[in-house]
Amino acid sequence: MSSPGPHAILLVLQIGRFTEEEQRSVELIQNIFQSDAAQYTILIFTYADKLKGQSFQDFISKQGERIQDLLERFDRRVLPFNNEDSEDHGQVANLLEMIDRMLAHREKPYFNNQAFQNMDKALTAFQQEHLEENREHIEREKKRATAKWEVAWTDFSTQMGDKKQEAEEQKRRIERNIKVLSMLASSSVVEVEKQLKVETEKLTQLEREENARKQRENEYREKTDHEIRRVEKEIDDSYYVRARQEAESSSDFLRQNVW
Repeated sequence: MSSPGPHAILLVLQIGRFTEEEQRSVELIQNIFQSDAAQYTILIFTYADKLKGQSFQDFISKQGERIQDLLERFDRRVLPFNNEDSEDHGQVANLLEMIDRMLAHREKPYFNNQAFQNMDKALTAFQQEHLEENREHIEREKKRATAKWEVAWTDFSTQMGDKKQEAEEQKRRIERNIKVLSMLASSSVVEVEKQLKVETEKLTQLEREENARKQRENEYREKTDHEIRRVEKEIDDSYYVRARQEAESSSDFLRQNVW
């Protein structure tokens, strides 16, 4: 679904499978959207790889009355999609080209009516309800999925903490040495001046290392937070999409929420 309306409605069926539930859904969608919807609809047959050498046109010509009826209703706009050949980019190109040709003959470049708007609102509400009903399960799934990042951060933070403690001890020793050597600096002893310079350089280097450590820690924390948010969003999105697909394929949902 899109706003103000979809440029094309894709009716997706599996080759060799057209169940009674799918038939009812198709009929209900057509009744809801009336004849206008057919002008924007393209029939997609997935799993074309199952044809095993049979041409798609031959397959179409041998289909029964229900399929032929759909084809006529959609001005025979139909395309096969091979699920196994991920390298066949021509499938998508053919679909986009068909959409362009279809829209070129329409007064409006998108389909819309009140029934469509009602369905879109109902689908969104259904998705939110589905997420809330599964919230506890979703949170458990998120916790399992993000556990490795939390463990990795804990290990990294512990290592950084050990290094910080070691650096602080070194810093205290160096500062103590500098304090003692500074008291002797007025004696003009060359060895004292040399050692004071060495200790001062050590302190400067230690401070640089501490700043670098803090930066690494911040970067790792940001990376960890980013990955956790990404994983959590993927889980939310998967439930959101699943809920929408469930609703869109259910004739009962359409009947209850669109009329």
